[in-house]
Amino acid sequence: MNTRITIFLVMLAGCASTTETDATQEGEQVAQKPPAWVGNAVTHVERSDCGGESCSGSARSASDGFTFDGWARQRAGFTSARFEVWEPGLTDTNDALLWQKLDVELHHRIGSAGAFETGYVSFDKRVGNNARYAFDLRKLDPYASGQCADGAVSDLEWYVTVNGRRLPEGAAVYHGTYACR
Repeated sequence: MNTRITIFLVMLAGCASTTETDATQEGEQVAQKPPAWVGNAVTHVERSDCGGESCSGSARSASDGFTFDGWARQRAGFTSARFEVWEPGLTDTNDALLWQKLDVELHHRIGSAGAFETGYVSFDKRVGNNARYAFDLRKLDPYASGQCADGAVSDLEWYVTVNGRRLPEGAAVYHGTYACR
């Protein structure tokens, strides 16, 4: 009889230990695998913002680059880069902890040499079964402070990572041009 009680207590202790481990992991950011797909990278530099969406549908593929000039600084109301992420069972549900499960980072630099600066990218909204992320191109403008000498041009290189998966893939980067004109 004592043997059965001892075995039961050992089994019960094992269950409690597992439960404590699971509870700890739920509240912490746990390294996740890369998502199944990352893509649909586009940029918007346009005059109107229709509730956070493009009024004219003028999204450009991020692969085509973008130009951010004096007109954009003065008149553009919608200046963003966006991309989507898909991971079955994660992005196709309303998961309040999505921000903990997808480590979404922007890597950018002015010019083609030197280290990339890194920062987090905010979740924008769900689009179908995808999670859409966006960042403001205006915040990367090296001439935003008004130090814009006529004719000055700076090239931006950027890419994103989601749990280590890179967009664009390989060593490629997206490009943008900030110009003073």
